[in-house]
Amino acid sequence: MRRGRTRNAAFALVMALVWLAAPGVYAKSDRESSVAPPPPRTETIPKHKAGYVWAPGYWSWNERGHKHVWVPGRLLKDKRGARWVPDQWDEKDGRYHFTEGHWEPRPAGAASRR
Repeated sequence: MRRGRTRNAAFALVMALVWLAAPGVYAKSDRESSVAPPPPRTETIPKHKAGYVWAPGYWSWNERGHKHVWVPGRLLKDKRGARWVPDQWDEKDGRYHFTEGHWEPRPAGAASRR
């Protein structure tokens, strides 16, 4: 019995580390760049059931390669009372600033968009 618990705990630890490391694949280590991102790619939004929202793909900055890298869109589990604000780049004074996608409170009475 103890061996099973140890194995389950080890598995849970490994999965937690994988989950924490996964964002590093698309890490946005540099939130600012002098290089403009390319135009967004056209994506086909997959059919999905209620309770999910589409987060469109975006260009991430790869510091090591000094270039933009496309991160494909993905389905996210909807959060009640919130709306998804997509990842985006904004230009200011010749510099491009990245804002990571996030959930923000949906105004009271606003209809849900799916």
